Amino acid sequence: MIAGTLVCLSCSASFAADWWPAKVYNEVDGAQAAFDYIPLTKAEKKWHLCVLFPHVKDSMWVAAAYGVVEEAKRLGVKLTLLQAGGTRIFQGKYRSSMTALLLGPMRSSPAPSPKPAWRKKFEEGLSKNIPQIMLINPVADAKVTAKVSVDYPTLGRLAGEYILSNHTGSEIEVAAFPGPQGSGWAEGFNQGFEEALSGSSAKIVDTKWGDTGVAVQLRLVEDSLQTYPDVSVLWGAPGYRGGRRRRGRCGAG
Repeated sequence: MIAGTLVCLSCSASFAADWWPAKVYNEVDGAQAAFDYIPLTKAEKKWHLCVLFPHVKDSMWVAAAYGVVEEAKRLGVKLTLLQAGGTRIFQGKYRSSMTALLLGPMRSSPAPSPKPAWRKKFEEGLSKNIPQIMLINPVADAKVTAKVSVDYPTLGRLAGEYILSNHTGSEIEVAAFPGPQGSGWAEGFNQGFEEALSGSSAKIVDTKWGDTGVAVQLRLVEDSLQTYPDVSVLWGAPGYRGGRRRRGRCGAG
């Protein structure tokens, strides 16, 4: 068990059976130190893992679900995967956490939204000697056993740099669709993107927040293009790509 934070940078392998080594930052002591992470060959015992996801309706969370299921198989542990049905459907996720606690001794890996009630649930799990491992979504101020996260500001910055490297010269208008406001990760994503474009010829004229589901993102894209018809670049979170494709406009993200 690693007590601290691991931030994933990249995984170069193409098969679940040999995805390692993975480039990560180790932030256990508060300072970033890059290293190659190599997982256990097998678990020391047949743990029962409970993984709580906000939803599995966009490509990122489907990929995450695939990853945890394949790793559970490889390690020889039992896995219970629960999802709330949407980032905004906190009550369902809260109930899922209660269900996880009732399932018995296990290790819990939540991908939470930053709600005060989650801190209480983490503390409840820890009081029952159930390790609480934060996965993907940030919970900076919550007490947990360990954190495995993504550097969202860096991802946003890289997207912005990509746009600048492909659009030079005259000023261009950009519409941004970072994801659900209040999720924590969407704000970091947007922060890095805005910093990359600050002072450049790429001007962000519209920022629309919303759930990553295709239906919501499609509506946001259409609303933005009606208001700003001269937008030439659309950028956003994983789910927004479906809305972009259906609207027929090119973009990055």
